[in-house]
Amino acid sequence: MATIITKQESERGCGFRKPGAIYLVSDGPGRSCGRMPLPLHVCPTCSQGIKPARGWTWIDSKPILAAAALCKHQQVEVSESPVDASMVDVSFTLFPAECQGCPMSGREDDRVGLMWVGGKFYSRPENFIEEAKKMGLSKRIAQIPKDLIVGKTWVWLAHRETFPAVHTEECITTLAQSNYDVLMKLMATQDTPPACNCNAKPTAGVFHAFVPTRIEYVIKGTETEEELDALEKRGLTLVRVERIGENGELFPTPPPTATAADLDDGN
Repeated sequence: MATIITKQESERGCGFRKPGAIYLVSDGPGRSCGRMPLPLHVCPTCSQGIKPARGWTWIDSKPILAAAALCKHQQVEVSESPVDASMVDVSFTLFPAECQGCPMSGREDDRVGLMWVGGKFYSRPENFIEEAKKMGLSKRIAQIPKDLIVGKTWVWLAHRETFPAVHTEECITTLAQSNYDVLMKLMATQDTPPACNCNAKPTAGVFHAFVPTRIEYVIKGTETEEELDALEKRGLTLVRVERIGENGELFPTPPPTATAADLDDGN
């Protein structure tokens, strides 16, 4: 008989976890790094844009990291090297404890999973990180990625608005921010702050990372014993989710509706 774990869970920014869905899970909040955020608007290898996608995408981290700035610890090691800094293999061996297990270096595999956090549910990357600190990380997937190794594979998290918009000097937004008199005149004639007129927009980037410690399947309650046994044999942890409100009240479990077709870019 399959083992089913019962969990009481609050609502996340993207809603409650759905019966019938599969999730990559980490009890902790994941990891950041001094090199983050990493720009994702253009791939350093093929010069094509890295576009937001639902679900899981394997990417090669090496060219992205090669084009990214070094963290403060790497800058110290490179600056003290007696050879050409561009040839230095930054090893992290002399770095502080906070750098051990860094998601940006020291991995056996240059491939990492890339998953997007939807702006519909988390307007800023910081919103997702704060939730992860309180509730742990949970990212929904349509199916288990081939070659994913639980407890080893790094997953990079990206958001469409990781980097704020960079306005031109002539943009009304820049002028208003740098000139108090201009701002007051604009505010006197309109109810909202002045809108950008240079078409500057926030850009995408990697802002966080984590290693899944398990893969959870939220049971629907209609599965047969044979189906549950088969899921468990595939390495999935079976979970029954009880929904609770802000005051700890239990909500009724909805009917099973989760399918691969309704996979969104939230959790």
